[in-house]
Amino acid sequence: TWTIDKFVSMAGSLSCDLNGDSKMDENDMYGFCIWQDSMMGMVNAAGEKFATINNDGNIELTLNTEKTVNMLDKYIPLAYDRNLTYSIYHSKDAIENMFANDQVMFYTRYLCIIKKYRNMDTDFGLLPYPKYDESQSSYYHTVAPYGCSFICVPMVVEDFEMTGAVLEAMAYESVDTVTKAYYDITLEGKTLRDNESTEVLDIILKTRVFDIGQFYQIGPYNERIMDLFRKNDKDFASMYTKHEPAALKLIGEINEAFAAIT
Repeated sequence: TWTIDKFVSMAGSLSCDLNGDSKMDENDMYGFCIWQDSMMGMVNAAGEKFATINNDGNIELTLNTEKTVNMLDKYIPLAYDRNLTYSIYHSKDAIENMFANDQVMFYTRYLCIIKKYRNMDTDFGLLPYPKYDESQSSYYHTVAPYGCSFICVPMVVEDFEMTGAVLEAMAYESVDTVTKAYYDITLEGKTLRDNESTEVLDIILKTRVFDIGQFYQIGPYNERIMDLFRKNDKDFASMYTKHEPAALKLIGEINEAFAAIT
């Protein structure tokens, strides 16, 4: 089973000052290249969510759990170690080149990045985000809230139900057209290089997590948890406590707004 412990152990085993200048930079070899969004990804990978919809149909804050804290406690020491991990904040371009130049074992990034490596000489594979532990029944993968598209309907539209029905039908049909073409042609056909990666891609797409806490920017904890990484701050508890009142206030406003229209 691919777990956070196994991932940290493997990524932490590789570090090499290739040019012998006694400093680690983009000219050297690392076990891991990190993108800031992986902080959110690890929370969801553990089966946790920033916020969830309860049985009453209301949003509730669910970020501060034992599993969230433990997952970050395992991940942060590796993520913050500049001898083992090369960060996006050093150089985005350098990271992309380093992976292509065989200087990195693992690289966390959006799925769409793999098309940049279609012409890479060395074979590479796709892996799911690691599980919290071996007892976890499934892998989980964050659908990032930043790159999603929304359709706005003008106020002058008279038949909102018909508009909604048409948009829903178009979305439904796109699963067998647009989505299938992207999967079959762009990902599987042109980018992935082995059957194992294709199987992993299936796992990733079947275990997507749409975290309402991230999409509604509650806290906004998705930004604040990335701030921990940006500042090399390991104090999740203080960060959570500081922003909890604002998060609960926003949740209350959202729940009230939905209650008013149901």
